[in-house]
Amino acid sequence: MRRPLLAAIVLATVLPVFAQHDLSTVDGTIRALYESISGPAGFEIDRDVFDPMFTQDARLSVAYTDREGEQHYISWTPAEFVETNWSGPRQRGFFEIESHRIVEEFGNVVHVFSTYESRWNEDDAEPFQRGLNSIQLVKREGRFYIVSILWEGETEGNSIPAQYLPQG
Repeated sequence: MRRPLLAAIVLATVLPVFAQHDLSTVDGTIRALYESISGPAGFEIDRDVFDPMFTQDARLSVAYTDREGEQHYISWTPAEFVETNWSGPRQRGFFEIESHRIVEEFGNVVHVFSTYESRWNEDDAEPFQRGLNSIQLVKREGRFYIVSILWEGETEGNSIPAQYLPQG
């Protein structure tokens, strides 16, 4: 008797979150990712949406070259990423949108090269940053989970290649 009740409570808690985001498709999962980290000044990442998108051992990592030309790599768990980069409400808005995507699939494995543009306000004419997200997903239990995201921002001398930019 207790298991059906527990299952009903879990479903009642989780279903409203997933009803907003279709994680059964690559498109819905990528859209949920970008929406979960975007918002006006004062927003916080909705952990009820963000956390369940990832596998238990997922990583979010950034590669970059500093002003002295040294290459760096930092990696976090999803929880560490939020705690390190979003400790409390954002002082200013942050909106990251996808401008182009290349998807490769094999069985339950999916790789997405997602070109992003970051703006402080949703209606800013120009992004303050562009870059590429390399997103690996796995399909399990009828939905997609993010296994890892590795990104690098565009810099002078490291432009986004044409094949990763919107065409036309």
